[in-house]
Amino acid sequence: MSQTTKDNINYKDFIFDTAVIGAGPAGLSAAIRARFIKSHGAYPMSAIVFDSSETAGGLANFGGSKLTGPSFQLERGELVSKLLKDIQLFDIPIISQKVTEIKKSRRAGEEFIIKAATGAGAASYRAKSVIMATGMRPLSNELQYYNKGVEITYMGYDFINKMISGFINDAARNDKKFIIYGNKYSLNLINFVLSAINGLKVDFNKISPLFLINADDKDIQKITAGKVFKKYSFLFSFGKIIKFSGAARLESITVESNGELRHENVDRVLLDYNSFELAPDFKIKIQPAAAIFTPAGFIKTDAGAGTKIKGLYAAGDICGPYYSVSRAMASGITAAFSAYEFVMREKKHVKNFSMFAYKASDFTPGTDYREISVDLNVDKIAVLSQSRKIKKVLAPELKNTAAADFNKLLDFFSIYRVVDINDFNKISKLFNIPLIELSRLVEFMIEEKLAGLY
Repeated sequence: MSQTTKDNINYKDFIFDTAVIGAGPAGLSAAIRARFIKSHGAYPMSAIVFDSSETAGGLANFGGSKLTGPSFQLERGELVSKLLKDIQLFDIPIISQKVTEIKKSRRAGEEFIIKAATGAGAASYRAKSVIMATGMRPLSNELQYYNKGVEITYMGYDFINKMISGFINDAARNDKKFIIYGNKYSLNLINFVLSAINGLKVDFNKISPLFLINADDKDIQKITAGKVFKKYSFLFSFGKIIKFSGAARLESITVESNGELRHENVDRVLLDYNSFELAPDFKIKIQPAAAIFTPAGFIKTDAGAGTKIKGLYAAGDICGPYYSVSRAMASGITAAFSAYEFVMREKKHVKNFSMFAYKASDFTPGTDYREISVDLNVDKIAVLSQSRKIKKVLAPELKNTAAADFNKLLDFFSIYRVVDINDFNKISKLFNIPLIELSRLVEFMIEEKLAGLY
């Protein structure tokens, strides 16, 4: 995961074309496609990704990924490694920080302000568009303990009765602690739990509390199983897991409740993802407030992944069912296309941009039509790739340039730096070439995804 200080870059000083919240398959696909709209003839966008987890990839890290069926599936880790390979190729930073607020500023062209929590407090970043791909709940470091004390129900409740019985029996017989973590809908498991306890003749007091619920008792009493909760309230505790700890296996969890932290010794946690498929854990504050959520808490989108907030898009599991990695990736790509169109048209006012093959346009181009056309007297260029990559691409173009002069050129083209007319004039004098020739060179860099319009 990239850090804000990598290569001495302060990402807070740059206004990104799109900020992606969430580094699962939907988020990573969105960020990559925003940079790689198509192979040729497109202005690439700058992208930054935020994720609360220590490891990018989201739920795709927990098992194999079936894109369609048995003949088209990837082994555990294979999909994520392929996505991260492109993330690295296009120099897309992934910031390991939890986003707490997204605010649309009325100044500076209504850019989005993304506030993130850090160890030192809070940090703010800026973007022209935002893609929400947070999934059903924010991850922390549970992947580190997957199958080492952390289990998951995201493939449904098949075999759940046997699983819960085994976990309860193991906990009771070996003086271990087992909990089921979810939200109010985890009460759907109460009959499995009671059946296991009664069948195994386990003392309630020995295993209580068995549920850790990310809700409060008032919410639970409103649902069908509320009456059961009243009778077995001693089986429940409340809070949100924010960290898992242990040496070789899970040993404890850190729980946040009412703004306070507590540590609990736990040997096994069953993450009830089916409950989050009914009501996601989404706590990011969005301003201006708009009716972008369903009653269950998912984000409502149109066919282009857009929301009622202009420039804000959503993709993946946070949009609700159906849940599959192929759908998540497809919605991430759709969000990237829509964000691209919005940024180019509304923010950069680019006349000649095309999404041909993805969205046909009904127009007759003139004889002077060029999709990528740069006027260095007007346009600012954002350098999107590191100088070592630019050197590799430009070296054949400038093979007769002295090494010292070539290095001076690279000083202008450091990652996430904006090059303007003053810089272009300096480069023009340095190489003794007219601006029109320099413009051709910049267009070539744009074709190679090394730079884009700012």
